[in-house]
Amino acid sequence: TGKVRIHNTVTNQVDTVLTPIGGPASSKISTLYKNTNQAQDPRVSTRLADISVSKSAASQTLDLTNNFSDPNAANARVTFHTNQGNIGVELLNQQTPLTVKNFLNYVDSNRYDNTVIHRSPANFVVQGGGFKANGTSPNTTLDHIQQDAPVPNEFDSKRSNVTGTVAMAKVGGDPNSATSEFFFNVADNSSNLDNQNGGFTVFANVVSGLDSVKAINALPTKNLGSFTDLPVLGNFTGTSVAELNAATNLVTISDVEVTSRGEMLTFTIVNNSNPDVVTPTIVGNKLTLAYSATNTGTSVIQVRATDLSGRSVDTAFTVRVN
Repeated sequence: TGKVRIHNTVTNQVDTVLTPIGGPASSKISTLYKNTNQAQDPRVSTRLADISVSKSAASQTLDLTNNFSDPNAANARVTFHTNQGNIGVELLNQQTPLTVKNFLNYVDSNRYDNTVIHRSPANFVVQGGGFKANGTSPNTTLDHIQQDAPVPNEFDSKRSNVTGTVAMAKVGGDPNSATSEFFFNVADNSSNLDNQNGGFTVFANVVSGLDSVKAINALPTKNLGSFTDLPVLGNFTGTSVAELNAATNLVTISDVEVTSRGEMLTFTIVNNSNPDVVTPTIVGNKLTLAYSATNTGTSVIQVRATDLSGRSVDTAFTVRVN
């Protein structure tokens, strides 16, 4: 009952307009994607397979990145400007979308500006994203930045905590507690950090400035109150945080600059024709299907992938609960 327009990505125009039989002719649209560099729509790379299960079957989780793709796929890039050199980082947009979105929220709101590297155990990690120095010696304080709600853990063993990766820090015993703090892996910490607290989510890779990360990790450290392995500059000999001077004694991040936003797909449930037999939910890239313990029947589930420019594609599959 509607019109179908076929877009030519070379000419950036609609080549063909299909109208209903007997319907009126339609004029062509001169520019379909205005000011988007002829960006292309996301695609269904592999259709979601139909599913047949018994009632009370265990919930099933599917990774939607196996089913959708984007011809314009690209990762965001940011640069950490520190007083020990710049560090260029590539974010893993599609693999860890919730973590990347969380990280960029802090970047965009400038909450990482003028923060300090507050932890740097030797040959392990360089950690930041948590604290700003306020006041001057002898009344300096290190105060935590405003935090957003925790982000769900997106650890995957395919993204291991090896040298040069960036991961989210979190509270011990709570895999889903990451907020603002992150760390650079200075060494291969996979055997440790991949296997505790649900695994630490690697959401980025260092692409330049790893020497700066290692230089920070080589600095002398102090244990000052609740801060352990705090890297210090200027031959600091004090015994308390209050004696620090941010400008001369601390490793600071003056700014985190976004050099490219890249592209990212987000996923939504468009329709579930029979919610009595199956409940679909999406968290990040993961689609979870919870099956009824009492009802049987068939449901058609429609899933949509949308890119950052609002272009989208749908696919549907059938779930049969017997």
